[in-house]
Amino acid sequence: MESPVQLKLVVLVLTKLSGGALSVDNTAPIVSDFLVADLSLARAIELSHAGSLALLEFVWARSRRATESSPWGAAKLLGTRDFYYRREFSLALVQTVRRADINIVQWLLRHFTACPVDSDVVEEAARGGHLWALQLLETDKSHAGFTWSNKSLDYAAEGGHWDVVRWLHPRVGTPPREGFGYGTNVADYAFTQNNLMQLKWAVAKGFEVQKCEIGDECGAVGREDTWATVRFVLEQGKELMWMLTRAGIKAAQVGDLEFIPWLMDRYVTGPDSEGERRLDYLLDAAGGSGHISVLEYLLVHLNKVGFQHDPSAAMYAAAKNGKVEVVKWLVERIRYGKSFDDMLELSRLELYLI
Repeated sequence: MESPVQLKLVVLVLTKLSGGALSVDNTAPIVSDFLVADLSLARAIELSHAGSLALLEFVWARSRRATESSPWGAAKLLGTRDFYYRREFSLALVQTVRRADINIVQWLLRHFTACPVDSDVVEEAARGGHLWALQLLETDKSHAGFTWSNKSLDYAAEGGHWDVVRWLHPRVGTPPREGFGYGTNVADYAFTQNNLMQLKWAVAKGFEVQKCEIGDECGAVGREDTWATVRFVLEQGKELMWMLTRAGIKAAQVGDLEFIPWLMDRYVTGPDSEGERRLDYLLDAAGGSGHISVLEYLLVHLNKVGFQHDPSAAMYAAAKNGKVEVVKWLVERIRYGKSFDDMLELSRLELYLI
C-alpha cells in the first residue's frame, strides 16, 4: 500500500537535511506536530485505550512547547490561557469519569493544579454511580475545590446509586422545592424503585414524594415491595387521593383482595363528582381485568358507605377485554329491581356482546 502524502513529505525533508542541519531533539517535535492533528486533551482521552497515557503525554508536551508566537489551536490555548486550562481540566475529567479510568484521573490530578472540580464532573460521577471518583477527588488537594450540584442528587437517585446519593447529601444538602426544583426528586425515585429503605431515609432528610409513578412491578413477584412503599407514604398522614387511586387501580388489575380493603379504609369518599369518578376507575380496572372477587368487594363496600355508582362502565370494560364471565355476573346482579334506564342499558350491553 502506498504511503500517505504526509509521510512522503517527511521522508523527503529528512533526506534533504540528512547532513546534520537538524538534531533528533528538535526534529522529532516538528515531525510529530506535522503528522498528528491538533487535539484537545478531552479528545485525546476519548481516542485512548483504557489506562493508556501515551497520547495524553503527547498532547501535554505539545502544549508545554506552545508560545505566544505559536499558531492558534488547542495546544496553544492549553499552554497559554488560564481559562482554557481550567475548562480543559473539567472536560477531561468528565470524559475520564465516564470511562471509569482511574489511571487517567490520577494523571490529570498530577498535571493540573488549582483548577476547580466543576459541577459537570460531579453530575457525571453521580449519573454513572462513580463514588470512587468523587472520593478520590475529595482526598486530592491539588485542585481548587468542588462546585456542587443539586442535580447530582437526582441523577444518582434515578440510576439507583444510593451510595452516591448518601455521600452527596451532607455536601449538597436538601435543596428547596422553590425555583427549578433541581435535586428534589430523590424520594420520588426511591418510591418508583420500590426501595422502602431509601424512601424512609429520603423522607427523614426532608425530601417529599411528589410524583409517585407506580410501576408495573405488581405481579405475583415483587408486589409486596410496591405495596410497602405505598403504605409508608400514606401512613405519613397525608390524604393523597391520586396515590390511593393509582394504587387502587393497580391492586384491582392484579386482583389483590388483601390490599384493596386497606386502601378502601383510607379512601375519602364523598358527594363530589371527582371522588366518584376516581372510585369508578377502580371498578373499571377490576371489571376489565376479570377479577370478580375484587369487583364484588368494591360494590359491597361502596353500597355500605352509601356511594352511588354506575356499574355499566365496568361492564363495558369487561366486555372490551373479553371478560364475558364478569359481564354475566354483573348482569345477573343488577337485572332485577332496576329502573327502565338501567334495563335499557343492560339490553344494549347484551347486544354488544352478541
